Amino acid sequence: GLDSERKYLQPRWPEQLEEIRQMMDWAGVEGVSLEYWSPAPFWKANESYFRIGSDDRNNTLKCFGPGFASDPVYKGDTVRFLKDFAQACAKDVQTLKAAGIKVSMWGLSNEPNVSHSIYSTCKYFTADDYVRSYYYTAKAIRETDKNILLISDTQHGFPEKIATGMHRPEIAELVDAYVVHTVGWDAESVNGVHKRIREELPA
Repeated sequence: GLDSERKYLQPRWPEQLEEIRQMMDWAGVEGVSLEYWSPAPFWKANESYFRIGSDDRNNTLKCFGPGFASDPVYKGDTVRFLKDFAQACAKDVQTLKAAGIKVSMWGLSNEPNVSHSIYSTCKYFTADDYVRSYYYTAKAIRETDKNILLISDTQHGFPEKIATGMHRPEIAELVDAYVVHTVGWDAESVNGVHKRIREELPA
């Protein structure tokens, strides 16, 4: 569910988060991995969870959409937008924590290279868009709870988006783990990705 401004995650009914917490307790689940497939609609250029049309260039964060310069709130101020978005991500974590739901891991975006019509996505069209967004959001999550494992890229193969920023200490210190998707691949392929990560990216 969402709040009235469609900025933050909220329970769909009053008891939902308590029911989720109870289910996790019964199942012995340690915690959740909070990762966005799409952020709340307010933060999207198309203001939707879903892609609108096959060439929806607005299925991305509002600050990277084609009309951001004339946005009535941000007026093209990307840094201000990303800082506000980061605080919204932190608020989502706090909402779960307040309900007794432990957030063990956090990720900015599942498959940030994808713009899909079947399920919610938010495409980061360039690596720089992703790295800038990750920096502000991951920093806000770390300040909210230093024990949350920060995960990055979450797509097939080598983490090419975050890799472009890993030479910068302020980025590298916010990446605790990479997530590699292997759907349709031989499991051995992960070893090749791991080898390249060890060779090319900071430890």
